[in-house]
Amino acid sequence: MDESPTLGELYSANTVTYRDLEAAIDAYMTGLQTFRLPGAEGFEVDVAAAVQANSFARYVQRRGDVTVDAKRAAVRTAILLARPEKR
Repeated sequence: MDESPTLGELYSANTVTYRDLEAAIDAYMTGLQTFRLPGAEGFEVDVAAAVQANSFARYVQRRGDVTVDAKRAAVRTAILLARPEKR
């Protein structure tokens, strides 16, 4: 059985745009659980689960001495590794 593509693979294939990726990061940073990628043919990513599944992203989010840019970079990595669902 083929696994669904990661968001990073969809990004490389230009199915997910930079704007979609930034919007998903913004969604996590503002407390949303899931996010439907507007330009990505009905894909939805559970941004909170993506961050929880990535130990580095969890670590960075807990730190009080880390910049917002560093937190966003960790969230970006976690989201790019996630496998969004087609809705």
